[in-house]
Parts: sequence; C-alpha cells; structure tokens
Amino acid sequence: PSEFARSALFYLQETGRSWGLQPYTCSFGEENSCLFLIAEGGQGTFWQDGVGYSLQKGSVVFVKCGKSSVCSMEATDGRTSVEDVGNATVDDIGNTVVDLADSAASGHWKLVWCRFYGDSMPEISQKYRDCGGQPAFLPEAPSFYREIMERLHALADSSENVRDMRINQELNGLFYTADGRTW
Repeated sequence: PSEFARSALFYLQETGRSWGLQPYTCSFGEENSCLFLIAEGGQGTFWQDGVGYSLQKGSVVFVKCGKSSVCSMEATDGRTSVEDVGNATVDDIGNTVVDLADSAASGHWKLVWCRFYGDSMPEISQKYRDCGGQPAFLPEAPSFYREIMERLHALADSSENVRDMRINQELNGLFYTADGRTW
C-alpha cells in the first residue's frame, strides 16, 4: 500500500486463496492486522490463539490479529493426503493437481481471505465486539461477502490510480455489513 493509504485509509496487507489437505497455520509477524476469511467449501475448525470456531461452507471469519496471533484451519473429516480425496492427478512435471470444485464433497476446506489494517481498526473491532459481533458466523446472505472479497482481490491486482480509495471503500462496506448484522 502507498504511504497515503497507510496513514489515512484502511488498506490491504494480503489477499489469498487456499485449498486444504493438511492443516494450515499462519502467524502475523510484526504487523497488526484484521483477517476476513470465507470458507467457500468443506468444513473444519478455525483456531485463533487457542480458541476454536467450527466452520462450514459459507462461514465468515472476522478477527483482529495482534503481532503474536497464530491462526490455523484444519479439516474435520480426517483425510490428510490427496490420495484420500480421490480426485487428484499428477501433471507433466510431477505436481499434484486437485479438482477444487469438489472440496465440498471431499469435506476439505477451501478458503479465500484478505488481511487489512488502518489506524482506527482497534476502535472498530472493539465496537464490533461490544455490539455482540462474533469472530465466526454463518451469514444469511454469504454471496454478499463473496462479492466484496472478489472485488478486493481484483483491486489488489489493479493498477488504477484510485486503487487505494476503492479498497478503502470496499473494506468500509465490509465493516458496515459485518457490524450491521449485530447493531
């Protein structure tokens, strides 16, 4: 992000997608951040600093992550290798390729996420918790969250001159929606 975004806006730190056969763990190094994650397939448990939240397809996670936070996700069906899934193939150079469309049937999780921050994030996340906001929930309209995430991923790859402003706009829409379900 630009210096302007870091000083005046909510800004993206990272976007990503993952499909899990093995438990996935991440730590946040020296950056404070917030994590917005959608379970697009499968089921499992999201762990943050030792506390677990059960997720299923469509579940949303919205958590503040401190500098020492550790988050992980693990599938709940016991399969731990691509051979267990039954839809894996090997490409021409020896890489294992798995059909991601079958994640719901296999029980393995498929995640899409972004990490973000802004100077007012501690106050916003506190307001969210004070109003009863939960770290993980199953929204009534998960497609709305997926659409925001898709726009954030597209903006992350964009080179348009108002990119930082548009990212800030999408993140503000996310806060309003996540907070609005409990206000």
